[in-house]
Amino acid sequence: MSAPAHSWDQLLKLAQELKRWSDSNVCEETRQRSATSRAYYAAFCSARNYLRDVENEIPPTDGTAHGWVPSQLQVPKGPMDRERAEVARWLNRLRRRRNRADYDDVIPPPDSAANDSVQALLYGKKILQHLSKLQRPSSPCSDGQPQVP
Repeated sequence: MSAPAHSWDQLLKLAQELKRWSDSNVCEETRQRSATSRAYYAAFCSARNYLRDVENEIPPTDGTAHGWVPSQLQVPKGPMDRERAEVARWLNRLRRRRNRADYDDVIPPPDSAANDSVQALLYGKKILQHLSKLQRPSSPCSDGQPQVP
């Protein structure tokens, strides 16, 4: 059986596997930090591509994209503004944890790489769920059937 084709949401699955993986040759904190980073990129790239592919926004191709994506999602555009704002909020939280995992030599208490990875997986899952709602066409009534006048 072959592996699925690459998609950004697969990084969240990889992050979950990194979190669970046990190998005495790899430091547990390193795995936790990597899981946090992968969860962020699963969410960030999925949100960036949503803006590009669904909302026809042109994202920057440099490091400013990391701030641009949540900023764009906070711009009011219609009935799904609340979902868009939730994605922005969770993405900003996840980005802070990813920056700590990728750049800080020490993560001081009460936080830890393990706590950050647990939160990162939760945030990544929430972001992908909200993006999924944004990509579904809205129906006029709850059962998906058009309303009869």
